[in-house]
Amino acid sequence: MFGNAWVFGNAEVSGNARVLDTVINLIFKEYRCTILKEYISIGCQTHKFNEWANFTDYEIAKMDGDKGLVW
Repeated sequence: MFGNAWVFGNAEVSGNARVLDTVINLIFKEYRCTILKEYISIGCQTHKFNEWANFTDYEIAKMDGDKGLVW
């Protein structure tokens, strides 16, 4: 994705997706997500890509309870 792209609905980003010198904002019912070159912000939490990938269920639950785990 690039330029002024918008993502809606039940969109999923996977595979070799890349962010190139831009900011992507995704607005979901539960959370607002901002994707930067090295970081992702989900709700009020901002972490590097690898940190998000390695969080345990327990750590996610500490961030926002069961709501975060389900999402």
